[in-house]
Amino acid sequence: MKIMPLQVIKLYIGGYFQKHSRLSTKKLWQISIGSAFFITWFSGTIGAIIGETLTRGSMETINVEGTWVWGTIYAFVLLPITVPFARFVIDIFRKLIKK
Repeated sequence: MKIMPLQVIKLYIGGYFQKHSRLSTKKLWQISIGSAFFITWFSGTIGAIIGETLTRGSMETINVEGTWVWGTIYAFVLLPITVPFARFVIDIFRKLIKK
């Protein structure tokens, strides 16, 4: 399930980098924060609900409301870890696009 939000972000960032050849450091950090939050949030909420549904066969035993709340908290709490990693990956992706 983590592949889907990553591909969405990659498409968005790729298009953005094609239109804007020069980006400030501040803008790259903002893109990293947004990307890291979206991927972590999607995986922790929607991805978890879909994964549990596929594993168990139904949504009857899943605490959907709790998954939404804790998935969102999880995405915010992990930002200090996920943002630098996202920035590193985005820099590599940006260099590949420029070639």
